[in-house]
Amino acid sequence: MKNRSTARPSHPSRPQHPARKADPARTSHPTRKSDPARTSHPSRPSSPDSARPCINIIITVLILLAAGSCSPLSGYRELIDTDFQQPLLLNVETLNESAFVLQFSEPVIAAPDAIQYLVESTGDTGTLKQINISGGDTDTLFLQTGSPLRPGERCLIRGYVTDRAGNSLTFSAAAYGWNDQIPDLVINEFTTQGSSSNPDRVELAVTGAGNTAGVTFYDGVSTDWIQRVILPPIDVEPGDFIVIHCGKEPVYPEPETLSITESDSPHAVDTAWDIWIPEGSGLSGNNGIISLYASPRGDLLDAVLYSNRTSTSDANYAGFGSKALLARTAVLAEEAGWLPHESVEGNAVSAAAPAEPYQLKPEDGVNPDPSTATRSMCRWDPAIDTDTHHDWYIVPVRKASFGEANYPEEYKPD
Repeated sequence: MKNRSTARPSHPSRPQHPARKADPARTSHPTRKSDPARTSHPSRPSSPDSARPCINIIITVLILLAAGSCSPLSGYRELIDTDFQQPLLLNVETLNESAFVLQFSEPVIAAPDAIQYLVESTGDTGTLKQINISGGDTDTLFLQTGSPLRPGERCLIRGYVTDRAGNSLTFSAAAYGWNDQIPDLVINEFTTQGSSSNPDRVELAVTGAGNTAGVTFYDGVSTDWIQRVILPPIDVEPGDFIVIHCGKEPVYPEPETLSITESDSPHAVDTAWDIWIPEGSGLSGNNGIISLYASPRGDLLDAVLYSNRTSTSDANYAGFGSKALLARTAVLAEEAGWLPHESVEGNAVSAAAPAEPYQLKPEDGVNPDPSTATRSMCRWDPAIDTDTHHDWYIVPVRKASFGEANYPEEYKPD
């Protein structure tokens, strides 16, 4: 590096200005006169000697900090590593007639009286007792009520927990009374083109005895639905029918639980148990999923995908027309509730049925196009369920048969 303190030579093509007379009262212009004591121009790199004072100051400060205390640096690390995230309640399930399990996102601690329950139908309250804990904190709490809940009884659980770092969570969640007598049920008939005189309906056929308490019907799937109804306790036998009324009505009657002729609604079916979806809005006419679960968060019992669209109907949602329905079909496939139509040979699922997750297509669903309010979609045989559109047909006009065996003839367009 050249010594910046040496005088710069004159430009050969320019005349030299006469030297200015030195004036003790005036300092030289900082950019004109060279000065051995002046530091380099800020835009040029400094010499090693000129940087030493700054380096020495930094080293001195660091030594003083280290010698005085390590707490500033260690405290900073502790601040970075501190857990500020509160725990999350991931799931609530019913274990038996008087016990629930709550799963959290991380180990939690609950005080003995920190979790309460409220039975909504009766107003009864109590403290949930923690059970089956081996010691320490855990991400799963097993809780027991003071007395058994009725099957399907809705119970509100509210409480307060903390994690190891002291982060707290106040939560509220619903659970339902345990039902170990779920009947065998299939969706047997439905309409989606309802009218004011014949609103949308879904018929369930009972193929095995049990009690319907807590069984849940969804317009959608259990994790994403438009409307639903939780069935009340009804003792049913094989051959019984349950009709779920899904459409808009001037009055939404109470469900029938004592007798199949209990309701005086003009739309009630005298040969079936009638259940109304509160504030029912009707089913999607041409594109949707209806499903049945053992409880609001229970196992899938049956489902039907229906659509009059094709895979080329749109480019964004695999032909289903909306992001919501496409997401519901993914849930249905994950639960193996509906299969591609190629998966069936005759009345049995073939060896070609997918074993891994698969994507359903609109063509896999039951096509509702020829159906009307009285020309219903019917299952060929309640005892045969391949979970494909091969199970279904459409009856002729005015041959809907809710509450009875399905009309055996198929609609044939002219």
